[in-house]
Amino acid sequence: MERTCDSLLMCIVTVLSHGLRSGGGVGDVLRKPSKEEPLFAARVIYDLLFFFMVIIIVLNLIFGVIIDTFADLRSEKQKKEEVLKTTCFICGLERDKFDNKTVTFEEHFKEEHNMWHYLFLLCW
Repeated sequence: MERTCDSLLMCIVTVLSHGLRSGGGVGDVLRKPSKEEPLFAARVIYDLLFFFMVIIIVLNLIFGVIIDTFADLRSEKQKKEEVLKTTCFICGLERDKFDNKTVTFEEHFKEEHNMWHYLFLLCW
């Protein structure tokens, strides 16, 4: 039987090496406390604090950062798509500039400044 928590340093090493890898936390690695021990309540509180601090709070912070990053990427993609829909790719004029003109934005975008015609010109 190996003693894994005799000193503060050994407890820290045990928590760091086995705490996140075990299914139920550090309580899986440490020996089971006996109800007759004088520090039984402290050990139960220690195991619960590890569970709440490391497994719930820290992992949720990591997952929150990941989810927030994906939300930012999605927002940037939507902004880029909106710019492509409302701005001429060639001249940079926006859709609202064509409100009172004889040429609509769709005609300008598809006939006057058709990006595929420019690509054909560059490749030819």
